[in-house]
Amino acid sequence: MHILFTSINFPPSNFGGIASCMFPVIKELNDVFDINVQVLTTTYKIPKNKLPRTNCWTTYQKIPVYYSKTQKPSLSIRNYLIGFIQIVKCNQIYLNSFFYFPNLLFLIFGSILGKQIFIIPHGELLAPALINKYWKKKPYLNIVKIFHKGISFIATSEQESSEIGRIFPHAKVNVIPNLVVQEKRLLCDKLNHFLFLGRITKIKRIENLILACNISKSFKLSNYKLIIAGPTDKEFYNYEKELKQLVVKNNMTEQILFVGEVKSPQKEELLSSTKALFVVSDSENFSNVVVESLAQGTPVVASNGTPWEVLIDTNSGFWIDNSPEKISLSMEKLIAMENESYQKMCENAFNLSARFTKEEIIPKWLEIIK
Repeated sequence: MHILFTSINFPPSNFGGIASCMFPVIKELNDVFDINVQVLTTTYKIPKNKLPRTNCWTTYQKIPVYYSKTQKPSLSIRNYLIGFIQIVKCNQIYLNSFFYFPNLLFLIFGSILGKQIFIIPHGELLAPALINKYWKKKPYLNIVKIFHKGISFIATSEQESSEIGRIFPHAKVNVIPNLVVQEKRLLCDKLNHFLFLGRITKIKRIENLILACNISKSFKLSNYKLIIAGPTDKEFYNYEKELKQLVVKNNMTEQILFVGEVKSPQKEELLSSTKALFVVSDSENFSNVVVESLAQGTPVVASNGTPWEVLIDTNSGFWIDNSPEKISLSMEKLIAMENESYQKMCENAFNLSARFTKEEIIPKWLEIIK
């Protein structure tokens, strides 16, 4: 079995969620099972000091990878040529990202050759994501519809699967949650902190979280703090500036803190010691940070735009509308919660994280591969 994964980036790049969520799956398939796995990617967003060997087949942690050297992946002729050559040789093709232009050409070429093709859209077909620059995305959708009866999709949740099925009613959709590598539970003392952890982007609706803190009397009159942790890409510098101005406007600079990007092991310490993680995005196809939080025994407050209704079913947190008023109400509940009830929620959160380990996820991949 010869499998090709394509992606705009791959470790050592840490940009975006695609590389981080696919790496543990690919590594497990390559290291443990008798499967010939190869990755075609580019040097996009890889720091110069971490740049691997390029324009040739090399390995990254024993995974065969071809890094096409370019900062404009859609214009790399070499990337296209290597992709076409590998598609001829392989049995299955896994295309990461729906709107990555090389994947569209790989899809067409692979379909002509009768290859088994899987598209992993990583949330790009969810309604809030799809509506952004829809005029640019519509031609992709129309072209893929020509071929979609012969291809399959991989969604990370039933919610994403439903959205894909609405657009491509005749395509097969497999649901496989992300495999999240979980660090050892630290059991830090819980502090009176709430936490946002992720990239500073508009879809995350961080302003609603700030407004919720201002609405909540229990928060404002307590020693609770909101920690906002995560990197900001250049295109969202103005958004971050607006968020900080909102904090100043509401006189909350002592209670709402921006701490920038946090990496392991400080990340796990922060997740373990916080009272709850807040993920209030308009849309998420999965959100790995939710599992990272659960694995530290920390409850999560997630918006209805995320596929985390299971938080309610397991009493591991809250699944809410992401309006400031509803977020504020969840903060009030957490602040007022009796310690015994809160500790039970923490244990439920930790137990829920076991659903996203390699023992649970890899068999789902093997089922569609073999």
